[in-house]
Amino acid sequence: AAAEQAEKVVALFDARREALVKASSPEAWRNARQAAEIVRQAAAMRIPGGGSGSGYRDEMMARNVQWLAGEVHPKEKIVLWAHNGHVRRAEEYGVKWMGNWLAERYGKQMYVLGFAFRRGEVRAVGMEKGRGAGLRNHVVPPSPEGTGDAVFSAAGMPIFFLDMKSLPAESGLARWLLQPHRFRSLGAIWMIGDPEANFSLEAMAKGYDGLIFIEEGHAAAGLPMAGR
Repeated sequence: AAAEQAEKVVALFDARREALVKASSPEAWRNARQAAEIVRQAAAMRIPGGGSGSGYRDEMMARNVQWLAGEVHPKEKIVLWAHNGHVRRAEEYGVKWMGNWLAERYGKQMYVLGFAFRRGEVRAVGMEKGRGAGLRNHVVPPSPEGTGDAVFSAAGMPIFFLDMKSLPAESGLARWLLQPHRFRSLGAIWMIGDPEANFSLEAMAKGYDGLIFIEEGHAAAGLPMAGR
């Protein structure tokens, strides 16, 4: 029901465009309509069995980025910051991520950066035995030997940028980056008591153009909550 009502709001913006622009401005109408469109997307994403889910979410994220690039910041450079899983070009389990959709649209105009780190601390929602354990800081122990994070750490540089596009294809490093290795894959969730669940197999050179490695990461500082 919410999705249906949201669609009607978007349709109303289109039907009354001339009057709304006259009462405000083309930019105000454009921005308000996009805000309504994002509400429609959010409602549609929650329809059970409606073809929604993570694939739909990433497709809509890409569509919204294209709107920004085409309508608000045409011919400008844009830096888009998101989780590795959302920005990468490579598909996973048949799901197209935001990076896949944007790569189809922008091709070589887009440069995709991945991130990796070996140890430190993260601010995330803890998950334990399938239940949420709240948002807090979690200590991240050093990634085990043999993982991709540990291999990067062995370079002996606490932070570095690697442009994978410029590597000679026949080099050992280029071949290694094309193979899947275990890397920490963290977003909003930290799996408590199951260290392996915080890793995923990733062929870095297939998903990203460049890579930033940080030996020790630090948790984000939370903003104060209203009323506290």
